[in-house]
Amino acid sequence: MNLGTGSVFVSVPLLTLPGRNGLNYSVSLVSSSQAWNLAGNSTASIGMYLTRTGAVTFKPSGSIVLSNNPDIRCIGGYAFTDENGGAHTFSQPIQTGCWSMSSCQNPGGCVAQPSYNNLGGTDERGEGISVDLIACKLTLKTGVWFPLTGCSTVNTMGGAAYLPYTVTMENPNGNAITSFGAGSNGTDMDSLGRKITFSTSGATTTIQYYDSNYNSQTIKVTYGTQSQSGTCSYHTSQQGNVNSPVNVIGNASAVLPNGLSYIFQYDQCGTLNKVVYPSGGYTRYQFDYSNYTHILTPPTSNPRVTGTDVELVQKYVCRQAPASLFLACIIRKA
Repeated sequence: MNLGTGSVFVSVPLLTLPGRNGLNYSVSLVSSSQAWNLAGNSTASIGMYLTRTGAVTFKPSGSIVLSNNPDIRCIGGYAFTDENGGAHTFSQPIQTGCWSMSSCQNPGGCVAQPSYNNLGGTDERGEGISVDLIACKLTLKTGVWFPLTGCSTVNTMGGAAYLPYTVTMENPNGNAITSFGAGSNGTDMDSLGRKITFSTSGATTTIQYYDSNYNSQTIKVTYGTQSQSGTCSYHTSQQGNVNSPVNVIGNASAVLPNGLSYIFQYDQCGTLNKVVYPSGGYTRYQFDYSNYTHILTPPTSNPRVTGTDVELVQKYVCRQAPASLFLACIIRKA
């Protein structure tokens, strides 16, 4: 649990392939209690979702107007999203493709203003993520780096840099993993030539790979809809309290190569509340929605719950964290 944000984060590893010099490849199912989707009067949790090494993004959010010079507009809001869905912004905001709005009235059209561009920076949380659009790469604290695309356009009007759909990550020793990006169909490959293939048909994603003995192995991840009879109370900065029905569309199970399964269940608010392990044991999560409400702001696509909201305590014991928004406890059975 993140005591700074209150997020209850669950990660279920499905596959780990050791790589050269620590550049390992892994596939997991993850869930965050602070990841929500609010649309009108219906809400849905994203549930457990599939992630893997290289499933990252770096891109701008759109155009921005500079507060210290309203005549200048740039491409900004750059953020790096890691494999677990964590968004990383930058302490000195990266901005590219700046231009003068007033110049657009001229017969010759808008004029680029590259002196306002900021082509590099480090993440604002100090986690060692850096971007250099002159060198055209994004580098992690570990030294692993990602080549970017679009860097040749950043000094032209509206120019932007981003991670391509097919992502390559490389460590300082030259070992690399190539990922097909954030989609659900394609093949990843590492420096050892190992291929991991993802294919989705209907509600099932199939993952195929070869183990160390060159035997073909298969993992199947199945999604399903779990309708809830109750409602969940939310509070938004623009809508106030909203009592919404929940129709959860999330991961229901994952079948491993040995035939054993993980099973996932969700509560009335769409939050993951039970993980059944292949051994038969389980972990259950309980949230007190009677006295505390989720805070969603703003009510747009994929907002994030804000504030410090959860303290996680084992063995049926629940207690309120300082300044918490709602209460949580965890029940474990061996």
